[in-house]
Amino acid sequence: MLLKIQQYQSWGGSTVEWLQDQLPDSAATGGFLARFFIVKEDHKRQRIADPKSELSTSQWNEIERAREKCKHDFQLALELHRGPITYHNPLARDVYSIWYQTQTPLTGALSPFSARAGEFVLRLSMLLALSCLRNSISESDVQTAIELYNYASRRLQEVVVPYSPQGKLLAKVFEAVGTQPTPIVNIHRAMRNFAPAQEVERALTSLLMSKEIKLVGTEYQRVPR
Repeated sequence: MLLKIQQYQSWGGSTVEWLQDQLPDSAATGGFLARFFIVKEDHKRQRIADPKSELSTSQWNEIERAREKCKHDFQLALELHRGPITYHNPLARDVYSIWYQTQTPLTGALSPFSARAGEFVLRLSMLLALSCLRNSISESDVQTAIELYNYASRRLQEVVVPYSPQGKLLAKVFEAVGTQPTPIVNIHRAMRNFAPAQEVERALTSLLMSKEIKLVGTEYQRVPR
């Protein structure tokens, strides 16, 4: 498989709610999501009103130097490795081939994304090689890309839900449950502006049946993925 750089990579940020409300259905069924690497935080970090005041002038200068170095190295990678990028050796090709033949495809709303898993892993492998200023893909590049694909798949299951009111409600309740045992009263309190208690109870039952959450005594908790 030969790969070529087609365009610059870019960064962006949004919220889970925006993705679920604004992305069209075709985003999940087409190739849109397979062209992005979505990272979702599990816990809110410290909120800082004025980040610039938290760092000294020398610290901000160091950040600026690191930013410029990153831009320079990216340009250097593009200049040094124009043209096709192939596997470094047969072992790298075998690592990819074995994974491709044995991976378990995702089902449901993410099945179209899973159908593009092969090109997703190859694209990540290529970018990993380029980041090390190499013009061939090693076995470690492929293995790391596979791990990143597995991470992206887990995160997308939390971000991309069927674009129906029920799907959105399930996502909200799942978010309210959290990673630690959560009392039912806390879940109802978090959901009071989104759905009545009876609908929340039905959503919890659905999530229990699908084994996405579990009961720990009388409290609810997400099942680790």
